[in-house]
Amino acid sequence: MQYIVDITRTHAGYEDAVVRNFLESIDRKSSDHIEILLTDRQYVIASLDESNLALTTFPATAGEAKIAATVTDRVVSSLVDGEYVTVASFRPLIKQQVESLSLNQSHRVKFIPLAEFAPTATTASTKSWPHDFMPREEAISHLLATLAHFGGPVRKTDIRGYLQTRDPKFRKQIGTFAAQPKFISHLVSLAQEEDLLVQEPFGDPNPYISLTPVGRQRARVEFGDLSKREDRKPNPVQRESRTSGSTRRSDDFINVLKSAGLGPFQQVRLTIYEEIERLVKEQQPTPPKLIRDAVHAARESWTQSQEEKPLPWAKIREFFISLVNRHQVLLSSGKPVSHSWSEAESRVDSLADEWKTRLDGELICFLLASKVKLSLADIADISGALYNSRRDEYFDRVLYVVQWLLREGRVEESSDGVLSLSLPKEEGVTAAGNSGQGSTG
Repeated sequence: MQYIVDITRTHAGYEDAVVRNFLESIDRKSSDHIEILLTDRQYVIASLDESNLALTTFPATAGEAKIAATVTDRVVSSLVDGEYVTVASFRPLIKQQVESLSLNQSHRVKFIPLAEFAPTATTASTKSWPHDFMPREEAISHLLATLAHFGGPVRKTDIRGYLQTRDPKFRKQIGTFAAQPKFISHLVSLAQEEDLLVQEPFGDPNPYISLTPVGRQRARVEFGDLSKREDRKPNPVQRESRTSGSTRRSDDFINVLKSAGLGPFQQVRLTIYEEIERLVKEQQPTPPKLIRDAVHAARESWTQSQEEKPLPWAKIREFFISLVNRHQVLLSSGKPVSHSWSEAESRVDSLADEWKTRLDGELICFLLASKVKLSLADIADISGALYNSRRDEYFDRVLYVVQWLLREGRVEESSDGVLSLSLPKEEGVTAAGNSGQGSTG
C-alpha cells in the first residue's frame, strides 16, 4: 500500500499531531510506503524517524496546482506499478483529481479528507501546565525578564525569540510542550492571571504585551532596577511598527534594506547562493556570467502562486551585483574579484571561506549603519527579514552570522545586548555600512 499524506495546508504547530493522528487511524503493515508532503516553512515531522516514511518538501510559495500535479504523478506511478494508493489532504483540488483517477480504479485508489485528523485549537487551561517541562513560576519569571529586556510593549509573536535565548526549552521543537499550539498564549495567560501583564488591544491575535505595575515591581525584585530601561525611548523602527498597527519589525528591516537596493529578496536569496556555488564548481565562469546565470537558474526553478506578485528579477540581479561588490567573496586564483569592467574576464574558481555568512553579515551591518537598533530581542524579526522564516534553523543562522561578525570585529555588543558597528576607521566605513572593496575577512 502506498500512502500520500499532504500536510502543506496544515496550520503551523499542528503538523506532527495531524500526521500522528492519521498514522494511528490506519492499519499499517511493514511493507507499506508512506510519503509526507510539506513545505519548507513547516516543522520536520518527528514521526519521520521511522524507516518506511519519506519526506517531500515544497517551497512555501508553491501553488496548489504544482502540489496537486505531484500527487497525481505519484498516484499514476503507483497504479502502473500495481500498487494500491491512499491520498490524504486538506486540498479540494487534490480531492477532485484523486477521485477522478479512482473512477476506473475505485478498488485501488482512495481519498481521505485530512481535516478530520486535525486537533482542535483550544487554549489549555492553566491547571494543565506541566511541571516536568518547567515549574510554572520559573516560566513566568522568564517571561517577566523578557518583557523587562524589551523595556516596553512587545508583540506577542516576538516573545519566543528572547525566551529561547534564556532557556533552550522554549525552542519550538516537535514533540516538546513548547511546540504545542498556543504555547505562548498559554504562558501569557499564566502571568495575566497574576495581574503581571496586560494585552493591548484586547482580542487582537497578536497584541502588544506589557508589564503592569505589579509585574514591574516583581521584575525589579528579581532582576534589579528597571527605571533606566522603562524610560528608554523606542528607536525609529520600533515607533513606526507601533503606529502602523500591522507592521512587524521584520517588515521595517526589509524596508530599510529595500530603500538602498539591498533586497533582501529573502524568498530566493538562499537559492541563488546555492546556484552560485554550483556554477563556480562546474564552470568557473566570469563574475558577470556567474551572477546572470545563477539568477536565471533560480528564476527557472521558481514557482509562484497566483496570489503573489511577480519577482523583479532584474532588480534581484542588481542586488547580487551590489552584494558581491560590497564584500568580495568571489575569488580568482585566490584573489578577490569584483563584478566590474576591469575584472569582467576573470574566472571565478573559488569562493571565500564562510562566503554566505559574509554576505548575510553585510545586510546586518547595513541595518546597523542605518541606525537600526538590534538586540537579542530582535533575532526572530531578523530571521523573518533575512530568511523569510522564524523557524529554529534560521533563528540559529542569525545567531551564527552575528557571532561571526563579533569574532571578526565587524560589530560589538553593549552591556545591554545592543549591537553597533565597530570597524576601524582606516577601513573606510561609509554611511551605507560598506566595509571596503576586496575584503575577505
